[in-house]
Amino acid sequence: MAADTGQLAICAGHVGAFGYQPITSATCIGCHDRPNDRHPIYRFREARFRDALDVVEATSCLGFHTEHTDERAFATLDFCQAYHEPLKLNSDPLDIDHVTLIKANAWESGLGCHDFHGNHVHRVPTVVAEAFSADALHDYLKSGPSPYGTTKQYEGKTP
Repeated sequence: MAADTGQLAICAGHVGAFGYQPITSATCIGCHDRPNDRHPIYRFREARFRDALDVVEATSCLGFHTEHTDERAFATLDFCQAYHEPLKLNSDPLDIDHVTLIKANAWESGLGCHDFHGNHVHRVPTVVAEAFSADALHDYLKSGPSPYGTTKQYEGKTP
């Protein structure tokens, strides 16, 4: 397991490795591919997500991430609605079940529990009140500290 420095050193590393060539998803995956990715971009190319792609472009890393900025991701916290509605779970571990959260239109709560790519080592809460706040998540997506902790299962390759 690798430690996350919490810094976005990607700009300097990518400029040194790639110059100012266009960055593509293949470029990103070349360094950031990992076997535990819960949301790899190829998944969003499945036919069942055709309509969701009209709402959120997820077939490219560049649908969520920008290059040469300090921003980790530019998605809103409710983007998962396009892909997870309707949602059915065989066994729901939360004290307030997912169906109730969805009925309350609380889609932003998903990232409060779940790390999108699943690479941070952290305990997923079973009590909604223990989920990370929307403010903490907004800060993280804008380049702030990770609410999920500093330990990662896999570290990106360095150029």
